[in-house]
Amino acid sequence: MEKVLRRIWGIVEVVILIYVVLITILFLSKNKYGFTQIGKYTFINVDNTILKNSSGVKLGDLLVANNKKELSKGDTVYYYYVKNEKYTVRSDIVTDVESGRCVVNKSDVLDADRVIGKKSFSLMILGAFLNVSESKSGFLIFVFLPILIVFIYQVYEFIVFSNESKNINTSNKKEDKNDKFKFVDDEII
Repeated sequence: MEKVLRRIWGIVEVVILIYVVLITILFLSKNKYGFTQIGKYTFINVDNTILKNSSGVKLGDLLVANNKKELSKGDTVYYYYVKNEKYTVRSDIVTDVESGRCVVNKSDVLDADRVIGKKSFSLMILGAFLNVSESKSGFLIFVFLPILIVFIYQVYEFIVFSNESKNINTSNKKEDKNDKFKFVDDEII
């Protein structure tokens, strides 16, 4: 039973390590606007400003936008918008495309560097989780704490292993001494 529990814990440790590495990669992959971007994909937490023009997504979903797709009239485009001196993401319908620039709301012209792109796909509820886990307290709870638990358990296993090997060495030395005395006792008799 103990071997089964150790194997289960080993699997849990591997899952925790993979999870922590993935969250850390997402945490460290921020673009200049403060959003997670890996390659040509930007990860966006769906909130009320994005929800109004997007179909097929709900509040708290993780929307993955492809930065390299060509835009055409009628597409839903996601772009960076400054609100209260902080970048947020908005979504609007493209009304026209002029020489590399995108026009939304019939008059707002978006520069190419502010345009994120079109929706590739969305993942339910993961946007809220990403938002929380990328915060300082979320990183502490969802990344640092699991790694700390794995580390403490590994230290515990090391101490137990050290004590067991020490006990085995001590018992082997006692057996060696007893064997020498028996041999000496046999010759005396």
